[in-house]
Amino acid sequence: MQSPLKDININFLRNNNLGFVLFSIGVLFLASAPFISCILFLYPLSHSIFNNKFNLLEDKYNQILLLVSILMIARSLFSSFETTNQLESWNSSMSWAYLANWLPLFVCFVGFQTYLKTIEQRKIISKFLLAGTIPVLISCFGQYWFDWHGPFETLNGLIKWFQRPLTIDNQNVTGLFSNPNYAGAWLTMIWPLSIALFKEKFETKNFLKSNIIFLIILMFSTSIILTNSRNAWLGFLIPIPLILGKKSLKWFLPMIILTLFLIFTSFLPYVPIELKTFSQSLVPTNIVGEFREITLDFQNFPRLFIWKEAIGFIIEKPFFGWGASTFPFLYKFKSGLWNDHTHNLFLELSVSYGLIISIIIYAIFLFTLFRSIEIIYFKDKSFSLIDKGWVTAEIIFLIIHLNDVLIFDIRINLASWIFIAGLRNISKNSYYKVEQ
Repeated sequence: MQSPLKDININFLRNNNLGFVLFSIGVLFLASAPFISCILFLYPLSHSIFNNKFNLLEDKYNQILLLVSILMIARSLFSSFETTNQLESWNSSMSWAYLANWLPLFVCFVGFQTYLKTIEQRKIISKFLLAGTIPVLISCFGQYWFDWHGPFETLNGLIKWFQRPLTIDNQNVTGLFSNPNYAGAWLTMIWPLSIALFKEKFETKNFLKSNIIFLIILMFSTSIILTNSRNAWLGFLIPIPLILGKKSLKWFLPMIILTLFLIFTSFLPYVPIELKTFSQSLVPTNIVGEFREITLDFQNFPRLFIWKEAIGFIIEKPFFGWGASTFPFLYKFKSGLWNDHTHNLFLELSVSYGLIISIIIYAIFLFTLFRSIEIIYFKDKSFSLIDKGWVTAEIIFLIIHLNDVLIFDIRINLASWIFIAGLRNISKNSYYKVEQ
């Protein structure tokens, strides 16, 4: 199989500055070796910020993120001296550690925009993201079919592939990630880029490269399904109409309707036994189980109770929250149960820092996304398929975080802010033009 890297314009890399080259290589290693990736990002990040140091605050987004950073640090300082409402086993150092999930990523958002200004740059980074995902796909296939299991470590654990062993009771593929939801999130965020690149090569009649990318698409599809993550399954479907366009709805909607019909008739009561048997013969048991949990056990769906408690905590301290990382301890104090997070990013931010900060951050996410959608889909018909892929990837990130919190994985967190930085470049333009 030919690597997608073969398709990258090498002359473009040679003629560009060292910062872009290192940024591209960092993106390549992001999924498989995030420690190396972060080291490689240091130079392009510092170079970009230093070269633009006098212009940084001209962007209102940078001003807003600076304000948010100050508020977050102030909240952590306040937590260090707060003596009331202290929770058992919680200490202020956790609040400071939690800042690592946000403040460095704000800096990345600002610095990475330099390397994502043009469509050509975003296309190259898309190919590096796709190429960097191939080790993830291989790890998923090896885990499921060849019983590859770890963990595999090098550099004293700085690079770690979890590669969990599968059991009879747990067939959820994780690949090199620690959790099937993390694996599913990464795969579904990169998945739109593969569809966009395939369509681009197919429309230009580059059949060799389109066939290679199609094989990668099949690997994506299989790996996403094997994670048994409902979020991943949803993310798998979203890119089809957004990238392939309205014409795809002619076959996409009937396919979805037929699939859901087969799934529900395989386990719902009062379905004729012949139809139920036929459906069960077509739909994998693991998929049926995931849908049965939603429909028949909805009252016991644990996230509903978690969200209810999180909203209650927010109402008690709506403006500046309880402090970062307090939710698990608050939840245990209230319910007697332990849960690492709120399973909703907006609620997570609101419990930790209050509604002011969470609303501001989500406003940045949503305005950047909606502005990019307006430009790409409505203002200029000569749109870029790759940029559609970036929009779709960010939509998937936001949808996944409606019922989960995955920012604790540095790979997913960095990738999401790379996408946001690219979309910010699009949203800043009042006129969108595809560069030849």
